[in-house]
Amino acid sequence: MRKKLYITFFLVGCCVLLLSFINKREKNNVTTFSLLTQQKTYKAGSPIMLTFKSSSNVVTSLLLKSSYGSVLLNATKSNDTLNYIVPKFYIQKAGYISWVLIGNDKHIHKGNFDIIPEDDIRIENYLGPRSMPAGDGHYTMMVSIPTDRYDNPKPDDTPTIIKTQFLENITEQSIPTKDFISWKRIYSPEKAGKIITSVACMGKETKETETDVYATIPTNFTIDYTRNHAFSDGNQATTLTSSIIKDKFGNTVGDGTMVTYIATTTENAVLKTYGNTVQGIAQADILSPEHADVYTVKAYINGMAESNTVNIKYKQVKTSIDYTLSDDKRTVTVGAINSFMNQIAPDGTTVTLQVYHKGKLVDSSNEYTRKGMAAFTLSEEVYKEKEYSFAITALGNTVTTEIIHYNAGK
Repeated sequence: MRKKLYITFFLVGCCVLLLSFINKREKNNVTTFSLLTQQKTYKAGSPIMLTFKSSSNVVTSLLLKSSYGSVLLNATKSNDTLNYIVPKFYIQKAGYISWVLIGNDKHIHKGNFDIIPEDDIRIENYLGPRSMPAGDGHYTMMVSIPTDRYDNPKPDDTPTIIKTQFLENITEQSIPTKDFISWKRIYSPEKAGKIITSVACMGKETKETETDVYATIPTNFTIDYTRNHAFSDGNQATTLTSSIIKDKFGNTVGDGTMVTYIATTTENAVLKTYGNTVQGIAQADILSPEHADVYTVKAYINGMAESNTVNIKYKQVKTSIDYTLSDDKRTVTVGAINSFMNQIAPDGTTVTLQVYHKGKLVDSSNEYTRKGMAAFTLSEEVYKEKEYSFAITALGNTVTTEIIHYNAGK
């Protein structure tokens, strides 16, 4: 029994000695690695090498961690020093870097260092919107981001100067960066034009950027008309012209603003024509009617502005209407139709033939003149009665024929 007890004590003592030996060896391993590199801050792009002194044969690796990810480095050994070279893509990114020296699956050493942006300066600037209406609190915004050549943002409170120019007014404002950016709202003036902006930072200048200030919503305007004559010949155009259309600040609206002219006839027919502004003036043409009429015209810029109302009166063209019948009385030839100076009416003048049977309107058809003449053909299949009369109308003038008999021999 006593012999067994001695053996047990002996085994326990051996275990304690073994554990003590292992712990001491691990401590020796730790203490045999010392960091020689004392620098804690580096500029982006500068070479970085962490050097350790060690007489140990333990194989080690260096684990680097940053916001861009982690990487495991192997050492290059020279005598009793271990050199760990930080990769190029790591040294170009500013930020906080932590490291851990690993050997035999244990953390032997740990530490950290910082990479700061280098002295070189680049400026990214963004301006938008690039166009805006005049006045009324509209604004564009300039955003500036100073960085180094590796796109690392400069630290907060880096001074930037935002410059603006409009007409004779040039302003400069120093705005320190916050959260890596500086920004400024540039409010729209009441006068249309072009705002030029640029940014300066630490001796570096950007190229200019532009914002166009255009007229805001147009105000009501006036219209008038011009024409060669007042006769309703269905040929001449009447030109409708607006005044110079402006906004409430007196800015002329931009070229291409669409103006809709609406003309209402005495019979309440509605005609439309359109014009686009050039230097604030919109012109459109409307064809004269082929009979005496009055056009009531008003113009609109859809949903924004409207004009006064003008009345355009057209005079009747007084002309006689001649016609002839063919031998079988199935073709009615009208003309020549003359216009207001007794000249031949323009080609395309409308001639209307109304067909009556015993005083009742049977049919109505239109033909268009060519060299003042128009012809109508009455087929036997359609017009089967033995007598008809006709009313012929051109340029607002009407002539009525006598009763014409057909198939008299049957």
